[in-house]
Amino acid sequence: RIKSLLEKVSAKDADGFLLSEPNNIFYFSGFRSASQSVLLLLTGSPSALIVPELEFEAASSETSGLDVAKVPRGGKLVDQLSTIMAERRVGSLLTDEMPLLLFRSLSEKVRNVKLTLETDLIWELRKIKDSSEIEKIREAAKLADEGFKAACDKIRSGIREFELAAEIEYAMRRSGSEGLAFDSIVASGVRSSLPHGTSTHRRIETGDLVVIDIGAVFGGYRSDLTRTLCLGHASDEKLRMFDVVRTAQSESHRRLLPGTRCGDVDSAARRVIEAAGYGEFFVHGVGHGVGLDIHEPPRLGIGGEEVLAEGNVVTNEPGVYVPGLGGVRVEDTVVVRAGGAEALTHAPKLFEV
Repeated sequence: RIKSLLEKVSAKDADGFLLSEPNNIFYFSGFRSASQSVLLLLTGSPSALIVPELEFEAASSETSGLDVAKVPRGGKLVDQLSTIMAERRVGSLLTDEMPLLLFRSLSEKVRNVKLTLETDLIWELRKIKDSSEIEKIREAAKLADEGFKAACDKIRSGIREFELAAEIEYAMRRSGSEGLAFDSIVASGVRSSLPHGTSTHRRIETGDLVVIDIGAVFGGYRSDLTRTLCLGHASDEKLRMFDVVRTAQSESHRRLLPGTRCGDVDSAARRVIEAAGYGEFFVHGVGHGVGLDIHEPPRLGIGGEEVLAEGNVVTNEPGVYVPGLGGVRVEDTVVVRAGGAEALTHAPKLFEV
């Protein structure tokens, strides 16, 4: 990965790439720091990982092929970084989106070094998952499936949204999840029309639509799964909403192929929803990339010109959200493959429970 990136850096006539975003550092080094660290990748000199003293032992044992430098207690990261840059005669660097305070401090410290923001090169590599990354996401997807199983087991009239979320999260952690991919969403009743409605103290009632949006983490990689349940008997309108969303998801799934424009995937789902009269209630894109971050390129939205490639891992999540009635979303984490998209999440698409 480092070699591929530095080849791209050389083509831009820069001396290296300075990474400060934790997931970028993890992607290229295998080390995840809980404190501010930087990874200095250089084309003509040894690369260096600079970490606080309390992270030095872990960084040294978890990385290879990198110089690991520590910031002593009471010291400043920019001082250590600028010293190494001077020793290695760095004149220009590409950077990821570093914290503003770090950027200002570094700019003042190394006024003779040109710093250029460049994120596209990173995403060109990160958005195409190799087999080991896909297997980690697959494991994270299995853990999310376990979470949904717990939701089906525990849901009942009178349970609060945050209580059901806790049961889901416990099931995922107990099964091996390293954490939550994002804050779990359990949104019920009229609140289910909020696409990102967080879990609250509201008690779930018979007849409610309940949107459950959850994700697990395995090996640092994330999954994303949404199912919508109706507690008890569903009205004809709610059943229709569910059927429309299911059909829309099937249509967009068929178009998750290498060479397809992202906007065309969105359009496939959107046409179904619009034809059913719910077009104004589909208020987001049909999907996004997933990996070390829960939202990554490519973005599958209206008019998206980016073209899908083999190895992209994306969500497929059409939804209908009717204020005052409720919402329905169905979402899977999917690998783009030449022979047809492969869903990694397999939780049953139940409705009435």
